Amino acid sequence: MKYLYFNPSMGISGDMTVGALFAIANKTAGFSEEDFFKEIDKLELDERVSLKIENALRKGISCTRFTIAVTDGPDAAKKGLDYGANEEEVLGEGEGGVEFAQNGLESNKAENGYEVYIAKKRILPEIEEIIYGSALDAAVKDTAMSIFYRLAKAEADIHNKDMNDILFPGADAVQAIINIVGVSVLLNIIEADKIVSAPINTGSGADVPAPVTAELLKFSRLFNDDNTSELTTSVGAAILATFAFYENAPEGRLLAVGRGGGDKEYERANVLTVLYIDDETDNDTIYEISSNIDNNTAEELGFAAESLMFLGALDVSFTPILMKKFRPGFMMSVLCKKNDLEDTIRNVFKFTAAAGVRYIAKERCVLSKETRIINTKYGDVAVKIFNKPDGEFAHFEYGDIARIAKMEDKSISEIRAELTKIYREILS
Repeated sequence: MKYLYFNPSMGISGDMTVGALFAIANKTAGFSEEDFFKEIDKLELDERVSLKIENALRKGISCTRFTIAVTDGPDAAKKGLDYGANEEEVLGEGEGGVEFAQNGLESNKAENGYEVYIAKKRILPEIEEIIYGSALDAAVKDTAMSIFYRLAKAEADIHNKDMNDILFPGADAVQAIINIVGVSVLLNIIEADKIVSAPINTGSGADVPAPVTAELLKFSRLFNDDNTSELTTSVGAAILATFAFYENAPEGRLLAVGRGGGDKEYERANVLTVLYIDDETDNDTIYEISSNIDNNTAEELGFAAESLMFLGALDVSFTPILMKKFRPGFMMSVLCKKNDLEDTIRNVFKFTAAAGVRYIAKERCVLSKETRIINTKYGDVAVKIFNKPDGEFAHFEYGDIARIAKMEDKSISEIRAELTKIYREILS
């Protein structure tokens, strides 16, 4: 099992994450700058920007810097921008203090004769259209939008608005799109099984962390030092909030190290360090949510289980128990992925009378599997193949077996035996 271990001891931002992950993808998969830029080009953004990946030093520590230079407006090409560490709407300053953003889609004449270029503002559905309408791989699109949904949800909660009404200012929208898609491309190349993180340094000072960043960092492990700056941005927080478990660094073989450099210099090296580790096991981490319930009927709990499974839970089970004053009840156990923890807890409260829940991260070991389609006299049937140490194990879905049993007026056991025989004949 391969891990990405984030050490945000100097915070985390989108550009720092791109820099660190690019270094790992380059070392382990030969993924080049040209390969990365071609992926970003697939977005076909209206804004004209130039990207740069370069080696840099932070307090003598070598790191990878990801920067974006503005190419619209007077002198704009001379002004670089670290997208992940800047949450202003404008992107830089031209001579005379005139502020420039990303493109010429909107412009205003300044009093001193310079043009002020303002990047296009976007709402979540427009960003969704850009990403899902691009030529990026499907996995990259889904990863990017899962981060964006988490970011938009936090914005909506803070401002008491619908997610689809959240307006990302011009520079914020473009910097977020490029950084989040860049991170998603690199995660797809690296193919880590799990992301874990050390405690996050938020920095300190007035309004640090910012409201949206704080919302994203709920349930995370945080600290701050004497650095009176914002070290963790909303995009950086959204990345960890979407994927990371907060655990110690796993034991295993270190495959690669990536260091993403921030835009500013501090007393300590301003870098995000990411370790790529192989613990040489097949373990996986999920969350188990449990609650003792004594005031729902069996039918209501059955409906709750169906609803939770439909909405993304991995498994739902009930164990009969005796509760206080010897009342009969059930212990409900729900398994889910880390990304789905918050939504699954919310759905448990929605579909049951649970007054509270417990949740805990659990390691699991799973067999690798694949789905094959076999041709039978009953038509095409899907079969799941599990790879066990002593050979393959075939499992037919209940839905297919039940459908055929009804159609043939036979028992489920008869149909399962027939399908198993057909599969073995195909193998032989």
